[in-house]
Order: sequence, then structure tokens, then C-alpha cells
Amino acid sequence: MLFVGLNVQGSNNNLAHCGDGREHRARMDAVLAWLQDSLRLARARDLAGILIFAQADRIQGKSGASATGSRNFATPCATSL
Repeated sequence: MLFVGLNVQGSNNNLAHCGDGREHRARMDAVLAWLQDSLRLARARDLAGILIFAQADRIQGKSGASATGSRNFATPCATSL
């Protein structure tokens, strides 16, 4: 079993708080690369699986706004496993 920690921020993955989105894009590029490396390592070592740890409030606030800041995280995770 491989344990993987990912840096996914709370409050809609910090998308609303990072101005032009450069921080969000750069961090998510690194997160997805880390996830892909972790999957390759787990497969190479023939591990039983991986456990992904990420803290995130996928929807900002209580208004029911969409989780736009997490779209580029959730889809690759689901399709990579």
C-alpha cells in the first residue's frame, strides 16, 4: 500500500483567492505530476493500492457554488485509477 498526500487547498481549491490563477495552475500541475509518479511507483512495486490524502472544501462557501477549482483534480484521479 502506498500512502500519497496531495496539496489541494480548501475553499474551492484556492481558485477564488489566487488572483489570476497562476498559483492554482502551477500547484495543480505539480499535484497531478505527483499523483502520476505515485501511480507509476505503486504499479512498479506491484502494490495492492494507493491511499490518497487531500484536504479540500471542493465547494466554496455555503451558497452551493460549483467546484470549479477542483475539476482539474477530480477527473484525472478518477481516470488514473
